[in-house]
Amino acid sequence: MIRDNYLDISRITADPGVLKIFKIIRGYGGVVRFVGGAVRDALAGLKAANIDLSTDLSPDELAEACEEAGIRTAPIGLKIDTLGVAVGGTLLEISSLKKQVKGGNGRTEVEFTDNWEEDASRRDLTINAVYADEKGNVFDYYNGIEDLEQGNVRFIGNPNHRIKEDYLRILRFFRFYSNFGQGPVDKKALEACRENREGLTTLSMERIRDEFAKILLTKNVVSTLRIMFENDILSFILPDPQ
Repeated sequence: MIRDNYLDISRITADPGVLKIFKIIRGYGGVVRFVGGAVRDALAGLKAANIDLSTDLSPDELAEACEEAGIRTAPIGLKIDTLGVAVGGTLLEISSLKKQVKGGNGRTEVEFTDNWEEDASRRDLTINAVYADEKGNVFDYYNGIEDLEQGNVRFIGNPNHRIKEDYLRILRFFRFYSNFGQGPVDKKALEACRENREGLTTLSMERIRDEFAKILLTKNVVSTLRIMFENDILSFILPDPQ
């Protein structure tokens, strides 16, 4: 689960301002780690495009820690769990750890936690649920490193549950499969995507357009679109030419 000094952190960033955040949060008694795409891409030997971080501090605690260090923060849109932190010329998004709980109405709700594995369990794919600190220590709760090495793109836990939380995850699955998948597509994931494809009609056209545009830029777009077509998923996101 924990791999010491496993990652060359310069693949994510060498910006001293970004790395300073780790010292600030640690001085406040918290922990912060790189997460998601930045870690995944670095592990795959790619240069990280976007840098996202997670912390066990609450948004209020994070804001106070940064304020004491003279660093400006601001909420990111409607994301009440995420602060934008300005360091030098870089705006970082730092999210507080969250877990899923059952609300009084029976629906799944989210609340803050200090448990990293609980936060990882909420993420969509195993390869997107790997964390790393500034020393290159990697924290992998769902075998994301092994899946990345073997080209397995799969959901965390029950694929149907993950998709129903956000139907856009169907398109995200195919985007990451096109970029990182090797060999046949994961059967459970594909079945869940096919069974839940009607949920795509509940999404805004803007979200679908933006995610589909990303698929078109992936490495294996042709074969991936063929899989989506054969499983009657494209018809739910592309307009009828008639």
